[in-house]
Amino acid sequence: MGPFLSDYKNNDASIFKHCVYNNEQDILNWLHDDDVLILDRGFRDTVRAMKQFGFQVAMPSFLNGRKQFSLEEANLHRCITKVRWILESSRAYAQTIPNSSLCFLSNYIDINCALINAYGARCVQDRHSGTEVAAQMLQKCQTTNPVQLRLLELLETKLQWKKCDAQLLIFLELTEQELRNLCYESALYLARSSTIPIIPKTYGFCISSLYRFNGNEENFLLADRDSTYLDRILMFSSNRQLEFFLKSEVIFCDGTFASAPPQFEQIYTMHAVYEDEGEILTLLEIIFQVRLFH
Repeated sequence: MGPFLSDYKNNDASIFKHCVYNNEQDILNWLHDDDVLILDRGFRDTVRAMKQFGFQVAMPSFLNGRKQFSLEEANLHRCITKVRWILESSRAYAQTIPNSSLCFLSNYIDINCALINAYGARCVQDRHSGTEVAAQMLQKCQTTNPVQLRLLELLETKLQWKKCDAQLLIFLELTEQELRNLCYESALYLARSSTIPIIPKTYGFCISSLYRFNGNEENFLLADRDSTYLDRILMFSSNRQLEFFLKSEVIFCDGTFASAPPQFEQIYTMHAVYEDEGEILTLLEIIFQVRLFH
């Protein structure tokens, strides 16, 4: 769907209402009555319209002059944030598009989505693994805050400051797992990061099997050359992609330095027109590590 012009008048809320009111690409059939739409505050102008269509809306509220949210509101906001986490995590793929490429933007989006779906690591490998965490979060949303209750009790009494020996104070010691249980954001991040290898910070690293093979278990890392006298070159593609590449009559090549990993100097990609449909696919990606000898 899209792309849409976005400016100070055409914001996210206006675009979304336009899509719903005009049933863009039959969007109303994607949704069902009583579906819950998880929105951020930027879509606040669409809440009334979505309710008129019979949809439920979950969106963090505003302080509206207050200093802080109530316990119930804060807990509800955390639940909404956790549900929207999967959307926020995908923003890492967002890149600035030059004006000269706007006419190809729709094709770029199709290519990026296809590559992410085919080769990108899944944020959640097991959809049922988070059921227990979700149940605990919903349960904690209904519990009271003992610290808040204690503070309210103290505010009703006259307090006096006294000097205290720090050695007599006993602080609660928590294990790492207990801290993770208290902070579900860290638990969700850990669940996602456990499926993705750590980004290397040095030149000498080994490529995980996650990136050596594609979703069809085909070899995706065609070359990884490294020696004392040669630059390290990584070449990613598959045999099927190379077949398309060799058969194509139109080939596009381009290199970039800005998007290269810190250990490398340049990424060079080769694109080709796929069959007669006019789709442009990235079929070969080469990453160079340049060494300078004096």
